[in-house]
Amino acid sequence: MYNGCWRESAKPLLFYCGTMPVSLLVDQRKMIFYNKTLRSTNILLRVVCRLHLYEAQRLFSVYHVSPGHIGNVDIKRAVWARSASVF
Repeated sequence: MYNGCWRESAKPLLFYCGTMPVSLLVDQRKMIFYNKTLRSTNILLRVVCRLHLYEAQRLFSVYHVSPGHIGNVDIKRAVWARSASVF
């Protein structure tokens, strides 16, 4: 397919088609979820999210953003920047 060897990676094809690998999409959704729950007006949601704050901070640090202080658009830009560097 596309005159490529079967051992070649599909990453360049995904990049030029404008899609990301599933692992990056999952990270993006997790970060948006954590971001929304940290800024929620529901106290119970914030408490539960703060119990897992270490995991959220670890995920956000991979993409060089801070949880709770960034918009969803900035999260998506950071994930796209990371996907471009992976390719």
